[in-house]
Amino acid sequence: MIAPNQLGPLSDFERDLLAALFEASESDYHRLMMSRLSKTGRLGDVFSWMVARNVPCFVAARFWPQLRGAIEAAQGRVAFAAAEPGWRGRIGNLQSRIVEQEQGFLLQLRKSYWMSSNAALALARSEQTEDSIALVWIDDCSSLPLQVREEAELTLERGAAAALRHFFVETQLSVPADRVRHIAVAEYKRMATQIPRREYSSLAILAPSLLLRQGIPEDPRIDNLRNELLAARDQATLGGQQQAQARMLLENFFSKAQQAGLELPPMLQRMRQTLEGK
Repeated sequence: MIAPNQLGPLSDFERDLLAALFEASESDYHRLMMSRLSKTGRLGDVFSWMVARNVPCFVAARFWPQLRGAIEAAQGRVAFAAAEPGWRGRIGNLQSRIVEQEQGFLLQLRKSYWMSSNAALALARSEQTEDSIALVWIDDCSSLPLQVREEAELTLERGAAAALRHFFVETQLSVPADRVRHIAVAEYKRMATQIPRREYSSLAILAPSLLLRQGIPEDPRIDNLRNELLAARDQATLGGQQQAQARMLLENFFSKAQQAGLELPPMLQRMRQTLEGK
């Protein structure tokens, strides 16, 4: 029996994504996901892989490259646990923290958007100094006391495979010292501005593939725009121009989906409402 937060064995397609997780360029990695979406029309098939590349792998590459082997051992199914009740994206509002013990650390964990995963990279306050923050590697999520979040937009179906879900978790864990990495708050903040841009642009790149699955052709202008955004993903940073391109792609996608009567997963319905200011 698969635990609620587990996703079951890797499919052949997921093995291809695992092999590409660190090796493929950003654009080639997205093309693998685009190909899958155009065949199945299920965002849940690629969502966790999109998150893995955009967040934990991105963060680890900059601050903790030695985690690559651990991420691969977790089959690429790795969550990034940052969000908490009331934190509003501000480090100073984090309640999760690490406390130094005689051996290692005690992690006091409280997270509100914990994604189905085998392992996780968690963000916590550090008591070392006020100017540092801790990244904590949790290599086994199977025994955590996770509470399923019931909001429809936080569950993504994956066909016959276990659904991708999100959870709330509050617990304490003893963590060995070698699974904690202290980094400067200023350095993390500089990097963290890229995370929402990466996630937003990825969804914009992937969304048109859902239309292809329904036989709705892409017009050349939108195809060119997506290719420009794909090329930008191979660069070091994403800026305002890429945000604008992503918004144009998503607005076009939602317009075409509505015209075609396409039923969108609740997560994308929520994103459409956000774009429309509802």
